[in-house]
This record gives sequence, C-alpha cells and structure tokens, in this order.
Amino acid sequence: MNLSRWRRVVPLLLLGLAAALLPVTGGVERAAGGGPWSAWIYNDATGALVRVFPDGVAPESYLFPLPTGVSSLPYSLAFSRTGDRFAACLTDDAGVTSVRVYDIYDALYRGAYVASGRVEGCWLERYAFSEDGSQLAFGLFNHYPFDADPRPGWELIVMDAQTGAVLHRLAADDPVVTALGIDVGGTIPAVVTFEMQTPATPGRIAFRPVLYGMEGMPEYHSLIWQLDDGSVRVEGLHGKGVLDLLLPTGEMLYLDEFDHLPKGVLEGPGFLYNVVLYANPSGDHYPVYHAGAVVLGSPAFIDDGRRFAVMTYAPPGPPDWFALDRNGTSTPLPVEGETYRVWGTPDGYVYLVGGGVEPAVPAVRYARFMPDGSLETFEAWSGVPGEYWRLVWVSPLTGGEDLPPFAPMPMLGEPPALPPTATAAPAFPTPTTTPTGLTIGGYAAVNTTAGDMLRVRSGPGLEHGVLFLLPSRTIVIVREGPVSGSGYTWWRVETLDGRTGWAVDGVPEGDGWLPTLIPSAG
Repeated sequence: MNLSRWRRVVPLLLLGLAAALLPVTGGVERAAGGGPWSAWIYNDATGALVRVFPDGVAPESYLFPLPTGVSSLPYSLAFSRTGDRFAACLTDDAGVTSVRVYDIYDALYRGAYVASGRVEGCWLERYAFSEDGSQLAFGLFNHYPFDADPRPGWELIVMDAQTGAVLHRLAADDPVVTALGIDVGGTIPAVVTFEMQTPATPGRIAFRPVLYGMEGMPEYHSLIWQLDDGSVRVEGLHGKGVLDLLLPTGEMLYLDEFDHLPKGVLEGPGFLYNVVLYANPSGDHYPVYHAGAVVLGSPAFIDDGRRFAVMTYAPPGPPDWFALDRNGTSTPLPVEGETYRVWGTPDGYVYLVGGGVEPAVPAVRYARFMPDGSLETFEAWSGVPGEYWRLVWVSPLTGGEDLPPFAPMPMLGEPPALPPTATAAPAFPTPTTTPTGLTIGGYAAVNTTAGDMLRVRSGPGLEHGVLFLLPSRTIVIVREGPVSGSGYTWWRVETLDGRTGWAVDGVPEGDGWLPTLIPSAG
C-alpha cells in the first residue's frame, strides 16, 4: 500500500467540546468519578464520533474521516482494545470495497486491504483486532452459492494493521474447510476471538460462519482456525447467537431455549430464549438464570466480571434488567427506557438511552456499584433530541481472574423417579448385557425408548441440576468416568456442539436394564 497517499487523506476533524456543555436532563448527575474506562458512540447518519469518559473529563468529538473517492459512511466500526484506532469496511464511489485502519490521535490511515473484485459484504466484530492492536481479522462475503463466480464464497483475512500486508488467509473452498463436512455456503465468517501468532503462541481465531443477509439463527457452527498450522476444527461455544466474553478468564455467557421450562412471548421475529448459560474457565457450562415466562436477551459481564446483567422482556415492554452476582443473587438494575444492551465497566455498567426516538434526548448513562451494593447513576454525555446514536465500543474488562465461578441454577425439571428409600441405593436387576464398553475419548450414542430424553446433569448424581436433554441416537464424546453416584454409573459426555455434563449409562426398564449410552463409531 502507498502510505504517502493515505497521509494526504482528510484527517479526523475535531468538532470541539460543545457536547459536554449540553444541559443535563432527567435529574441525573453529570459523571464526576468512576473507573478507568471510556466509550465510543457513533452516528452513522452524520459520521459524528464521540469518545465518552466517566470521570468528568470532557467528551472528545470528531467527524469520520472519509478517504478520497469514498462518499458513503460505514455502518459499523471495530476498535482496538485501547480505543485509539479503529477499522472500517468502506466502499468507494466505483464500488470497490476496502478495509482500512485509522489511528485516531495521529490522524492517519494505516493498513488497508483493497478487494480485487466485487464484494457483497464485509464483517468486523468487537474483537477483530489482536490484543496489541497490530493485526486485524475480518471476513469478506464474495458471492452467493448460486453465482457463477470462481472465487471462494467467503474469505477470512488477517492483515498487518500498520502496512496492510496479508498475514493469514482462509477461504470457504480450502480443503481444511471442506473436510469439515458442514455447509458454509452463503455465510460470512464473523470473528469472535483473535489470538495472534507469536514466537511464544501458535495463534488462533474462533469464528462462526453467519448466514449473510438473513435475520439470524439461534446458533451457528463454532470453528477454530489455528494460525500456526492452518488447521480448522469444529469446537467450542463461539457459534452461540447471543454470546458475551470475559477475555482475561475465557468465561462466557450465552442464551439458549429449554423446552421443559416456561417461555415468554415475542411480538416480532426473534428467539424464545429462556435460560442464561455460563461457561467457566475449566470449560464446563451450565444454566445460571431463568426468570419464568419471559424472553431473555443480551447477557453481559459487568462490574469487572463480578456480576452479569441480563434483559427480560414481556409484552408490551419496556424491558427490565437484572444483575446476578457469582453467588446467584439477583437484583434489579436501573436501566432506562427501550434499552436492549448494556456494557460492563470496572465498577458497573454503561448504556445509551434515547438513541433516536423523538423527542428523547440521547444520553450515555453510567451506573457504578458502591461498597454496600447500591448503585449510583451518572450522565457521561447527552446529545440533541432525535439524533440517532449507537454505543459501539467500551473498554474491555480486565478482572475476573480471582473470582469464583457463577453458581448454577437449582435443579431444573423433574428428576427421574427415586427409589422408595432415600437412604439405600436402589436394587437394580443385574444387567444381562456385557459391560458398557465405553472408552474415554470414544463416541457413544444415546439410547432411550418411547421418545424419552436422556438428562445430562452438572455432576454425577441426582442431586445435581439438569443442564440439557438429549434425544435418542444423539452422538456424544465420552470425556470422563465411570463415577458412581445415587446408585447409578455416570460418564461425563460432550455433545458435538460443545455442551458437556454427566449422564447415566443405564436405567431400570421393566424387569430388565436399558443401556442409555452405547458405544458408537461416531
């Protein structure tokens, strides 16, 4: 790339600090203190960008720097972990797509990738930058499966953020992708996490192939691309449709729909999520929150990982918000109006209210937890009524490493029928079959009768909560066992989509014994 050309591009224009002088509304105190975080808000209709701070520092206001020959503003931006540089997908007036990195405080465009042909879509995610901001990972959607185009349907590219040099490239038609045996046609790769390759680390990208131009799905495949050897595998939970990460620990929150629990009602398109699940640093994942017949949305780690927030919705709205601490204690959160996402800060959370609904005044609200557990709410920024703003970046959380895992929910659903006495193990008939033959690392198939489902629990015993149910013929991987508990023999199994838990290998059936896990070739 010719850097001298891009140094002549119109830089970010400082608009002044007028936003900081707007009157405070709603009786909310202007921010006067808080933790070491900042946030970027963006108005994609005007190109205005504002960096907001919690400690009384005046916001910084800018205009998006359109390169020469580009007239259209981008919809989404990806920021580095420090918030000092961003990447944008741009299409120039001739229809050429490029991905460009801009250093905000140097007012310079840096690396750029310019596509060689028509591109239908470009995708930048929250953690598109490497931790140090020196590399950028992004997805390109070249064409639909029915198009007569020799190029791969999609590409996942890692480029040097300073020079634009392509460091790694993965395509939909690469043998390592086609060998997975999954349909990736019509999708675009969305990066979930990015660990760059260094002499000390092999490097890897977790991504999900998202159907392009669709309203979305509750879950996609979770793919891991190893940058050192170029291999790709299906693994993990990164394909969940609603997912939040606590990067220092690798913990995750995501939503799911459990049919055996009450569900809410939607007034439009969407999914009837009714359970928040949590994945701890050890890789175990289990339900941590259910609120009855409501729809859940947007779980997010807040308060530096000490809590998480989750939205609940029941018609006609507006949504309600709750926080859960790591002991499982739930408390209401003061979140105003039609707010559908909050972002965590080191001591609380931040959100945008009134982003474009007349006559509401758009404002960035910040709430922090006090030592006694109460909350104080401040206003960090306010704008002009009717303007449309989006909160696009908040400083990543840095805590969580010394915290215990979140407490699991109480037992879900009805357990299997217990023996007549709770103190004595049930007297099961002697199995007439040979030993199970299950092996660690091997495959097993679920075996039930009459439409029954196999309960998978958080531990090897009936006292542990049910995590999920598996229908007959489901293939699982045996990870651990056998372990005796509650008169049964238990094995820790993992589904092919990454869920784990403990299941029994057999139950009484009439006068005989039904093996519920049988060896399988996969």
